[in-house]
Amino acid sequence: MEMINCIGEACPLPVIKTKKALRENNQVTVLVDNEIATQNLAKMSKQLGFTCQTTQLDEKKYNVVISKDGTIEEEACEVMTSPLSETGEYIVAVSSNQMGGGEEELGKILIKGFLYALTEQDVLPKKILFYNSGVYLATKDSESLEDLRQLADKGVEIESCGLCADYYQVKDKLAVGSVTNMYSILETMRQYHTVKPS
Repeated sequence: MEMINCIGEACPLPVIKTKKALRENNQVTVLVDNEIATQNLAKMSKQLGFTCQTTQLDEKKYNVVISKDGTIEEEACEVMTSPLSETGEYIVAVSSNQMGGGEEELGKILIKGFLYALTEQDVLPKKILFYNSGVYLATKDSESLEDLRQLADKGVEIESCGLCADYYQVKDKLAVGSVTNMYSILETMRQYHTVKPS
């Protein structure tokens, strides 16, 4: 049985670490410090067909045990590692340097977590398109730059709108991928299933 300590780690790290551990282990115990993390782990377990048991150890400490059920283990493992060709290609279109319309600080935390979570997907997007203020995320000052470089190294095409980069005066600061135009962005979005973290 594998034990993972995720105390102090924000979403989506507990889920990502647990999913990785389940590839190699039949049972994983995860320590987390908030109820949202326990709910996210339970949802992942349910999606994969695994059993999940949560025990609250104290006010801010939970023990989550996820176990594989032998009758569905092979099927669930296939879901965790299914190749791109079997599930269809998709792209990600990012129109802002934050996620959602609430508090700016939270929005920036969310988009950073979203891009990190992309690096841990079994099926990676074909492309990530950045436009409007989303172009900031592909610059040398971006907190997500290393995640984007990792995705690019895995074959994901990173493209930023040139007009947008010019407007925000960051074209010379783009540090990953290539520059594109709105016509090309539209053509790409028309051809592929598009995920928009808005």
